[in-house]
Amino acid sequence: MKVIMERSSRIRDAREKKSIRALSGTVLALFSALIFAILSFVRTGIALPEQSDLGAFLISSEAGLYILTAVIGFTAGIAVAILIKKYKANR
Repeated sequence: MKVIMERSSRIRDAREKKSIRALSGTVLALFSALIFAILSFVRTGIALPEQSDLGAFLISSEAGLYILTAVIGFTAGIAVAILIKKYKANR
């Protein structure tokens, strides 16, 4: 019975590590895409979208920095949560 419990624990740990790697990669890809999009607007001199572009008419044109801050904060929160989970797993 002890062998079965150890094996199930190893399988569960392997699944968790795989999901953490997948989430980390997804967060990194999304963050990179966001940075690339922002830099492409800045380099080309194109103004950031106004209220009527792509359904953004509900958002004020001054809210762009707040939205960017929220996305960066969300990404940082995910990164911190993953680090805490890894720390607890190693303890």
